[in-house]
Amino acid sequence: SAPAPGEVRSNVDGSTELEMAAAIQDALEQQGTLPGDANRVVKGYLRGRVNWREALHQFAQRCVSGVGGGYDWSRPNARWVNRGLYLPRRQSKKLGCLVVVRDTSGSVDPHTLSMFMGELQAIVDSVAPERLIVLDCDTRIQAVFESESPELPEGLEVARGGGGTSFIPPFDWLKEQQIEPDGLVYLTDLLGHFPSPPSFPVLWASTTPLREGPFGDTVYLT
Repeated sequence: SAPAPGEVRSNVDGSTELEMAAAIQDALEQQGTLPGDANRVVKGYLRGRVNWREALHQFAQRCVSGVGGGYDWSRPNARWVNRGLYLPRRQSKKLGCLVVVRDTSGSVDPHTLSMFMGELQAIVDSVAPERLIVLDCDTRIQAVFESESPELPEGLEVARGGGGTSFIPPFDWLKEQQIEPDGLVYLTDLLGHFPSPPSFPVLWASTTPLREGPFGDTVYLT
């Protein structure tokens, strides 16, 4: 059966329905191999309609599982000071660097790109990363945006790209830049070529029902 909006599923094996849908889509889709040069203006931000609060909460928990934590001896735990005990304060875990990749290939129409913008805002509102990197990608990285504040980076209203689809360049770019993010969210229709699994958590936010990423988690945008 079709997944419910906002449902996060791990990869599914042996599903005839999934295999049939994927086979039909593969037969109909002719993905290009060249990057595009078209800049498409995204008019307005459509609010994300997926249950990001639940989906991103689960994903953020995975992202911060190895981040921060520990104990801070410079600030005593106030709960125990009155009892004559000098104990450290436990450091809270925060989401540090989050990478969001926006699929700007020709198969993603302006309406979907506008919806992606709503999802981007929902991501920032939900998990408030300390550093946010947004990449536009078709078969290559077309643009890089970065913010170290709770606000989205400027310039996202123009989507750079329009060519074929490959999910490999963002992961290669992160290696080249020596950036190890706490997590990566890929906003896409999931129609393209995939890389090998990275060491960090990945969430595929897909507009294509019954199609899942080869690794990480998949959430469906309705």
